[in-house]
Amino acid sequence: MRLIYWVFIFFLFSADFCVAQEKQWGIEVNPKLGFLLAHRGVMGHLPRKHAFGGELTYYIQTHGARKFEEAYNYPKIGLTLFGSSVGNDALLGQVYGLYSFIDFPFAKSEKMELCGRMGAGASWNTKVFDQELNPKN
Repeated sequence: MRLIYWVFIFFLFSADFCVAQEKQWGIEVNPKLGFLLAHRGVMGHLPRKHAFGGELTYYIQTHGARKFEEAYNYPKIGLTLFGSSVGNDALLGQVYGLYSFIDFPFAKSEKMELCGRMGAGASWNTKVFDQELNPKN
């Protein structure tokens, strides 16, 4: 029953708000859910609970004003603010980030789009590794 609840919340808050029909710009809200995979035995103490996070994205739809836009099938260009727990706040803290991106559409239809995102930015973690004070991070 909890799974159905979280799936409903995920789809409720996954939104894409756009201006008019031309989609000149938009705002996206995307929730994130995951888990930390302990891929080595020495990492077994790290996962405590699921990781929850979210993204707030502002994007602009290109329309061919620059030469590359037509060549790359009119990509979206934008900025994303990201925040998440990692599943163990006491040892690993939370992660926050801001990155710019460009979405390259590979295939488009009226209702769907398959694209790849390339981006770069900066992030901040609330807990850092310290050999004496936080050696298990």
